[in-house]
Amino acid sequence: IHWPTVASFVEYLTSVPRPAWCTGLTNHNTYRPNEYQWRGIASMRSMQATYVAKGWTSGPHLFLAAQAPKSKDKGIFQLTPITHQGTHAGPCNATMLGVESVGDFEARPPTELQYHLMLAINRAILKHWTIPYTRVNVHNECMEGRICPGQYLTGEQIRASLGTRIVHAGPFGAIARQDYMAAAPAAAYFPPGAAIEIDDFSKNSYRHAASGIGFIADGDLLL
Repeated sequence: IHWPTVASFVEYLTSVPRPAWCTGLTNHNTYRPNEYQWRGIASMRSMQATYVAKGWTSGPHLFLAAQAPKSKDKGIFQLTPITHQGTHAGPCNATMLGVESVGDFEARPPTELQYHLMLAINRAILKHWTIPYTRVNVHNECMEGRICPGQYLTGEQIRASLGTRIVHAGPFGAIARQDYMAAAPAAAYFPPGAAIEIDDFSKNSYRHAASGIGFIADGDLLL
């Protein structure tokens, strides 16, 4: 399955109850293919064949392609259904959903686009499945000695970003479609870099720090 936008993934996610086995998320980097080599569905089929050849019956769940040589190959891709246990991080397989960001974070830090897409998908899953951000980790926290997700991305870094109350609108800005204050417009746009305070993460409610306008964000909010 391929969702081209965060909003389309969130629309699907809202119809999927959290499976009893899933209590958290484990983040990875693909290493290879990286964003310059990514070919969308073709890359997914190639990885599926590799896992089958190893005798695996499942793999990671989601692959996040914030950048790719062709626009049609960007987005969120599902390999293992998010309702089923996957194979991606040894002892964490039993309880953690596997999320792969397409890139090589051992060679270079995630780009702004890569990092914000990862956070957006993590936040969406945490919200809709009522999982605390403290239950988010990375591959090498599950399996000592592993490099993934690389020297430029750590579990502490991700949890700090997910747990902060002051965030900034991502490279595409932030769009709010439902207001919960009379002074707020029916739809509001906040430019890239705008400071946004999280009022209640569990309800996905936010407040624009400069104007004080409160809003409830949907899947189009890219932080």
